[in-house]
Amino acid sequence: MEPHRPEVTSPGRIASLYDDHHDRYVERTDHLVPPGRDSFLAAVPTYSTVLDLGCGPGRDLLAFADAGHAAIGVDVSAAMVATARDRLAGRPDCAAHLADLTALPLPDGSVDAVWSNGVVHHLSVDDLRTALREVRRVCRPGAPVHLLTRAGDVTGVAFGGRPADGGSVPGVLLWTPADFEAVLRDTGLVPTVTAVVADPVVADLEWLHAIATT
Repeated sequence: MEPHRPEVTSPGRIASLYDDHHDRYVERTDHLVPPGRDSFLAAVPTYSTVLDLGCGPGRDLLAFADAGHAAIGVDVSAAMVATARDRLAGRPDCAAHLADLTALPLPDGSVDAVWSNGVVHHLSVDDLRTALREVRRVCRPGAPVHLLTRAGDVTGVAFGGRPADGGSVPGVLLWTPADFEAVLRDTGLVPTVTAVVADPVVADLEWLHAIATT
């Protein structure tokens, strides 16, 4: 099914939203371990270069760095990237970049594994396709890719999502497993597992955990 696309929040609006609500977001999410992160780390080879798409304030980057990996983050929010950079200070193999997911500032074939937690539902279908092609470009062959995005009974734009402090996010894209797998295949990735998992905090909120390889 081809979702409705025009209403998905623009990257600029998303950047402003997370800039404005940075402190509250960090307070509410910094202690959480997202679904699938432990299984992702278990799948990543030792001493890998790990890319976090939409790294936010660097919570997961720190976990990857502490596990012995070179952790590289990308995010559109300047405030989030600044915090991530502060947290990664003194770790020469780690970095956080202010950039859009559709134009990753990384060389071809430089990444061993990709993680993204709760980010790609902010992308339109076209932008998601572009971002996934960028993932293929920057990854070495066979790299594990773990993506957590919003799940829905049908694929399409939903309204009324809210960050922790109550600011409104007007449009996020919900995905069914079958439709998301189709996009992965269309962009050259090989899906291996697609599962719907419950949010660890918010009742009735479900995430799609898609695992693929490049």
